[in-house]
Amino acid sequence: MKERRELKIRIEDIDTDAFNLTLNTIFEDGNKQNLGDLLSIPDSRREWSWLVQTLNFRLGSDCSKEYLAKLLLEFASWTLEEQQSLGKIRSSLPWPILACIEMAPDSNALCLLADAALKGKLGDRGDWQLAEDRWKTLGVTAADFYYIPEDGLPFDRQIAQKNYPFILSGASVTHKDCNHITVQKLFEIWRSLGPSLAKKKVAYYVLFVLSISGEKGDIWEYLPITDMEKLVADRHQPHLYWTLLASLPDHFWEEAEAIKVLQALGESSLIVYGRPKKMSFITKLELLVAQNPEDGRLLRLLSIACLIGYQPSTLVNSNPDSFNDVIYQAAALIIKVAQADWLENDKIQLAEKLIALGKLTNQTIETTLEIIETHKMTGRSVELLLTKLYLLLPYTDWEIRRDILLAIQEQQGHRLGDVNVDLLTRK
Repeated sequence: MKERRELKIRIEDIDTDAFNLTLNTIFEDGNKQNLGDLLSIPDSRREWSWLVQTLNFRLGSDCSKEYLAKLLLEFASWTLEEQQSLGKIRSSLPWPILACIEMAPDSNALCLLADAALKGKLGDRGDWQLAEDRWKTLGVTAADFYYIPEDGLPFDRQIAQKNYPFILSGASVTHKDCNHITVQKLFEIWRSLGPSLAKKKVAYYVLFVLSISGEKGDIWEYLPITDMEKLVADRHQPHLYWTLLASLPDHFWEEAEAIKVLQALGESSLIVYGRPKKMSFITKLELLVAQNPEDGRLLRLLSIACLIGYQPSTLVNSNPDSFNDVIYQAAALIIKVAQADWLENDKIQLAEKLIALGKLTNQTIETTLEIIETHKMTGRSVELLLTKLYLLLPYTDWEIRRDILLAIQEQQGHRLGDVNVDLLTRK
């Protein structure tokens, strides 16, 4: 596949050095060759042939509403496994194709979008090219945000004049230039919009930019907690950038409604974490967890802090047996590992419970190894825990067993080093 060509699009009145929207352009300049010869490669998988056709679409040689409909119908005919086999290549598809695929929850919906494309409801090549020219010149304007495409489409035939495929979530943020002004302007756009996909997408952008502020140690004092609750509910993708918590002011943690916001964030399907410049918020989060020991959502947020070196106090009772959801069981075990106050029998039970996590076992054991390294945990208890894990894991999990064995060797190295220091001291 040709190298991804990304179009950066500013939002009206927002500093382009700080924040831009991005999408994969359809370009007609440069090399216009048709790659049809590649379609006849013997024994090539149909996914390969389809990808070559999408590249021809992108090069402009086969770029039309008819060809868009054809590509969507073919993709809809694949099995789920075949669709997923594209992996990261999928994110490089030209925006008209990708927007339709992202909008459709299943193959039937994709067939309906193919029919809409064939009827011209999504515009045609000239409309898409004019749209790109408009975005390059004017950026995304208020008219684009307020316009809602007909019939629930990802974009429609008005795309040349107004509209933007907000189903695509691409954005480019520059850390050093991203500041409270960026947050404020995105926040004002979000508040001005009625219920729409654009509003959900902007909510996601506000929270994302706030997470960058938190990572840099900047706190946004002016966000009412009622708006924070709505932003979290509105976000288009249920992902959390954990450093968002570091951007929240002290008064947020004192509000009664704070726990609702945190619970919603703790339910995120994916949590991406980093190390914020300021970590004083973690003690406030820990207090809430201690006051609500059976709330797995809060426990999950605190467990992330363990990965960056935080050791929860014994006030936090992280009992994995309190939860039915394996995600919250894993969070409880991660906290238990980081607390490092295990009794003799705890090491065996901890190892057995880690193994019992099923599909999350290997991931949580890797997290355990990471915590042991980050916290510089040593001693016989740690070595015994690792040995028990090594013995309990099946031989087929050779990669994780290898990692555990390396951790055991490192523990033994620490022990031998301590012995040598002791001998030298005695001399």
